[in-house]
Amino acid sequence: MNKIWVGVVVFCLFYGILSKNTKAMMEAIFLVPEKSLNLLIKIGGLIVFYNGLFQIAIEAGVIDNLARIFKKPINKLFPKLDKNSEAIRYICANITANLLGLGVGAIPMGIKSLEAMKKENNDQEQVTSSMLLLMVLNITSFTLFPVTILTIREIYKAKITIGLIPYIIFSTLILTVIGVFMAKLVRFKNEE
Repeated sequence: MNKIWVGVVVFCLFYGILSKNTKAMMEAIFLVPEKSLNLLIKIGGLIVFYNGLFQIAIEAGVIDNLARIFKKPINKLFPKLDKNSEAIRYICANITANLLGLGVGAIPMGIKSLEAMKKENNDQEQVTSSMLLLMVLNITSFTLFPVTILTIREIYKAKITIGLIPYIIFSTLILTVIGVFMAKLVRFKNEE
């Protein structure tokens, strides 16, 4: 991977020299760290804020109440897990975070649910079909209100923010349905 970046930098340097645009290129090189730090502070602050907000919601019991709504569909998606297990609770929290579009806020719940599934599987190192399905659900992350995307677009003064919501809902729904279908297909193939 580093060779690719070195190749890109060398290409850009040669291109800047050949196009006799070295002054603009040098200015851009010195602006990159400032722009990167600015982006890191804005996005990092956003991630910390949403993770804190999500943790407050967990401790206040809001996530447990929302998880009750998803418990029946989750039990049908994960039939091999115990219906009242800790893994199911964390999976519900993970899906709730994804529905709210918290992105990075869903990852700790996903990790905790994987750990709980591993305990249920007697700490075996083998990946189960339930773990695979959870990863698919977390990656495709069906979103009803994309808070993180809208906030980032608002920070950078994008022309279209709220107008993207229907497209995001539709695309994440399609991705999730296809992902669940593929995960179920893999489970079916492995059980044969």
